[in-house]
Amino acid sequence: MNSQNLNFKASDIELFLTKGTDRSSNAESNKIRENILNNIIRISKYYLEHNEYGVYWTSIREKFITALSSLCPDELFKEIQVEHKGGMGNNYDFMVHFLGQLDLITNTRSKVYSVMVEFKHNSKKINELPQFLELYDKDCIHKYELCHVSYAEYYYDHFLDDYLSLDAQLLQPKPFKDTYLKYVYDINYKHPFFANLHDCKETATAEKRKLANQSIASYLQLYTNVFKYDKLEKKITESQTKKVFLMWDLVKFNLEHADFDKMTIISSNYVANKSYFDLKTDNCKFDIRVRINWGNSMGLCNPRWKLSLRNKN
Repeated sequence: MNSQNLNFKASDIELFLTKGTDRSSNAESNKIRENILNNIIRISKYYLEHNEYGVYWTSIREKFITALSSLCPDELFKEIQVEHKGGMGNNYDFMVHFLGQLDLITNTRSKVYSVMVEFKHNSKKINELPQFLELYDKDCIHKYELCHVSYAEYYYDHFLDDYLSLDAQLLQPKPFKDTYLKYVYDINYKHPFFANLHDCKETATAEKRKLANQSIASYLQLYTNVFKYDKLEKKITESQTKKVFLMWDLVKFNLEHADFDKMTIISSNYVANKSYFDLKTDNCKFDIRVRINWGNSMGLCNPRWKLSLRNKN
């Protein structure tokens, strides 16, 4: 019987041994992986001594502790504490605290060092990751002020009617723009219009995907030259400079820092008909690719900006 009230089973350790499957199921699998890493240092003997899976729990636990310990080589610490963060609002998965000697009077340990850690499954190098940073389209406009027109607003004005014409089963009326922009980021489809879009998402998928890609290319063609790259530069450096990527390649953990400390964006390049644009950087070992896509079926909901690293030419 499970001796701890945790949201995973002993067999879930196998999620670290496989690459993953489709996007939807892998999102849930990754939640379990993060929950395991959040607890594995202090996991009970039930897992470590499990007849079938104990060897995997023990091995991954030891590798995890060894990898994290290397982040604090110059400080004396007695204990590692992992605090799960996660979510796009934090831009990292864990805050790892290295604790010092136990104070016998207060029965507490002082923090000697803390570091932000982003976990990536089935990865070896940060420039091979699908993205190192993901931003909501609405935040790019209202929070980070990259442009005066969001992609979602542009899509509503110029492409949504074409999308709706592709499917006769879409019976809900097109909402006013302010209502659309309020609910287009909701992945639970609370508004009837988006619930209707979701119910009919398997109809004319190729045509809808083509239209969505055309809309992204059209938006970037029009606005790439007016994006405020100093704002994007600020967001990247503030959210990524102190972060360490912890990448599990199915055998071992790999650690890498993205080298954003003194990065500046010096130019942009957009190639016609593409859903992304590239940024050339200075004082950084990588350039950056920015891609716009839809998180929940093309043209349906959750438009977002995904940033990945590119080797310099």
